[in-house]
Amino acid sequence: MATDVNRGYFPFQYYEGFLDYLDIYRNDIEVITYNDLEWGDDYNYLENYPDEWSRWKKSLRMGTRDATKVYVVIQHDVDSKPELTDMALEAEAIRQLRSNIMLFNNRVRRKHYQDTGEVTFDTKYQIDFERWKDLAKDGFVFCYHANSFEQSGFDAARSMETFVHDVKELRTHFPIAFFSPHGGARSPEGKSNNSLSIPATLKKEIRWVANGHTPRFDGVFSDGGPNSLKRDPEARDLRDFVRTWKPGGRYRVLTHPQYYSPQCGSSPRLAEAHWYRELIAECKSKSYDSWAGVPPPQSRKRIQS
Repeated sequence: MATDVNRGYFPFQYYEGFLDYLDIYRNDIEVITYNDLEWGDDYNYLENYPDEWSRWKKSLRMGTRDATKVYVVIQHDVDSKPELTDMALEAEAIRQLRSNIMLFNNRVRRKHYQDTGEVTFDTKYQIDFERWKDLAKDGFVFCYHANSFEQSGFDAARSMETFVHDVKELRTHFPIAFFSPHGGARSPEGKSNNSLSIPATLKKEIRWVANGHTPRFDGVFSDGGPNSLKRDPEARDLRDFVRTWKPGGRYRVLTHPQYYSPQCGSSPRLAEAHWYRELIAECKSKSYDSWAGVPPPQSRKRIQS
């Protein structure tokens, strides 16, 4: 299936419209990061952090957290083209919104690996660490996009060593406290980066927050796999997810910034959906009002905590 990769799958203005929506309704929506969750001493990733969720719900009941608000966590998986993540982060920073960014220490050239069995790294995966450090000071949270199993040629023992090494390297730039495994290549047995556990030395230092284990939410959205034949294109519109938000709820939006471009690219798979065809037509006409029909969250029934 041919896709217009260079132009992305979504107009960047679509994501900007989402940020504008969050900005317009900031009195009703609080954008938070993983640092803002009620972790305490809960490192129980195998059960998806039950104590954190209990404390969060209690804070809503007791009024220490505003139960009339919607709470939103934004996560970016920087699988490729960090320069497009730069664009997303700058758009967030202008609006004083914060996100959580998953980045590699080394990006594996996946296709080369699958074709040859040789692990090599993408030299074009360049992070603007100085700018991102400034963003970290403003509350952006930088995390490890774990690909140690892939880096290690699917060797489980080496993968644990690589994981520890990657976190140590990234911690020279950021206080890495969270991670999410990258999908990446699969071993002959079908295992991938999310098939392993957290290295023993890090189990009380880092938390697994997506792709395999996660803190709990009232709803989650991901734009991952836009060309997947297993996913219904009509169900992939972020605006429809936002329409489900209710006061008192906690939600997550996971994006891959490499999918978003100021140019009007397209995905043949998503183009089967009416909403997507309208989005691309709007981009080409330079008439960006696609978020105008999404109602404010305070117009919806509150979630009982």
